[in-house]
Amino acid sequence: MDEDFSSDDDVQTPGSGKKTTRDEAGGSGERSRKRTRSDVCKHLSRLPNNYDRCKCRYCSKEMSCPTKSGTSNLRKHVTNCRSFMAWKAANKSKNQSRLATDEEGNMSFGKVSDRVFKDATDEMIVLAELPLNFVESLAWKHLCNKVQLEPPVCRKTCTKEIAAMYMKRKA
Repeated sequence: MDEDFSSDDDVQTPGSGKKTTRDEAGGSGERSRKRTRSDVCKHLSRLPNNYDRCKCRYCSKEMSCPTKSGTSNLRKHVTNCRSFMAWKAANKSKNQSRLATDEEGNMSFGKVSDRVFKDATDEMIVLAELPLNFVESLAWKHLCNKVQLEPPVCRKTCTKEIAAMYMKRKA
């Protein structure tokens, strides 16, 4: 299998909130929509008004994709799509850089700093009323590892940072 289409479950493509499983038509005269088997389908989304047309999640190009035809034209587009190559390069690096898409489909490149992440962690602990040892839990360390960010040091450091944050906001 081509390395461009990894089957890792933890890879999230832009706009991949939809599942690749299609609803079975329940006697409404509609053609049944079965589960897609090709790994190319996670990079494309079918148009809601025309099931035989697909839209690239990276460059928004519309293509023909009837279910009777193969996926070679779709695979060829995704392997040559410059937006996909940029997204893939940004998401394979280990430096917290990410490509994100907004509502209009525009892509932007950003980086999360350690300071912003630590502040967000402290605010989450306060707002959710979590125990301070939450930052030392296995679950939090696993999440930080998945999003490729360094977990905050320890509960004592978080305590000091939360107290400093409180004094700063109070002043």
